[in-house]
Amino acid sequence: MGGVIPCPVAAQPPLLRVDWIKDGETLDLSLFPGWTLKANGSLVMATVNEDAAGTYTCTPYNSYGTMGPSAPTSVILQDPPSFSITPEKVYRQDAGRKLLIPCQGNTDATTRVTWSKVDPVRPISYSIEPNGSLLLQPVIKDHQGEWECSVSNRVASIRTHTQIFVLGTSPHVATSLSVSPGVKLANLSWEAGFDGGSTQTFSVWWV
Repeated sequence: MGGVIPCPVAAQPPLLRVDWIKDGETLDLSLFPGWTLKANGSLVMATVNEDAAGTYTCTPYNSYGTMGPSAPTSVILQDPPSFSITPEKVYRQDAGRKLLIPCQGNTDATTRVTWSKVDPVRPISYSIEPNGSLLLQPVIKDHQGEWECSVSNRVASIRTHTQIFVLGTSPHVATSLSVSPGVKLANLSWEAGFDGGSTQTFSVWWV
């Protein structure tokens, strides 16, 4: 991933340049392909690798010279998070039962697992186990839909999705209703919602 080490500067007259020291030696950007300096003095790394780890100080200059170097700052490398266990693509469970869906990150102590329902109609109750699994107990009709598991650490976040279908409930509302009128007839169409696990029928009323 890319990275930036800022050098906060207050300069009047304006900043002319910023010199960087890495691990006690002058930083030679020609030795680090993809590393550049921004106009504000920030050190930009297009792709961070093992070369980035170390202790840095920056020294800003204007036409009057400099007040000296910054305090040192350390760059510590950390891998982005990864999944050790991901949920299945689809889960089906009867209403009123218990549903436990696994989702775990790597063993990094800073890794955090969170769950959320995608586009919830209303607030719903759920809990997350210490190992990152989603616990729905009991399963209710509103739990049906797409859920997202996010694993994050100080570097980045990654996400995966699963779909939950709740059986033994009333059907879900139909969507995308449309009418195409004609002279003596009308063409009515819709997309059926999930049937709740049982056969459903539709009635059309007109006046």
